[in-house]
Amino acid sequence: MKNAFMLCIIILLITGCGGNVQQTPESTVEAFFTNVAKLNETSPTTIDQAQKVLKTLFLSEKAYEAFTTTFRNIEVEEISFGAISADEVSAQVPVTMRTKGLIGIGKEETKEIAFTLEKKDGKWHIKDIAGILEKFEKKPEAEKPEEEGSE
Repeated sequence: MKNAFMLCIIILLITGCGGNVQQTPESTVEAFFTNVAKLNETSPTTIDQAQKVLKTLFLSEKAYEAFTTTFRNIEVEEISFGAISADEVSAQVPVTMRTKGLIGIGKEETKEIAFTLEKKDGKWHIKDIAGILEKFEKKPEAEKPEEEGSE
């Protein structure tokens, strides 16, 4: 009976922790880095699980595809968070990351990037990283009609 009780507690802890991944902007970004690192594993099962988690972290499929491709094959050694600005529905999470660069090349570098998150259905989702999608999604200004010159 005691073992069954302990097993129930362990299961509750495990399932409870899994649900907290997107409770805060910081936990969402941490989950992003954890699962991007798993994309470089050799186990197809690990890669598949990481992809499933990553898809839930992003606000759109377009954002998921853009950033898992960008961050894949980069070995992140350490991340640190700057001052997070957040309100009820949106957040900016500045991150400084120290990387070894592309896997196999070994060029160490430090980069600062900002994650833009949005809260939807009670969970935080990554909307954009470093404003990249915003730049691509901006439509060019409509061509202004030619001004009539006064003669």
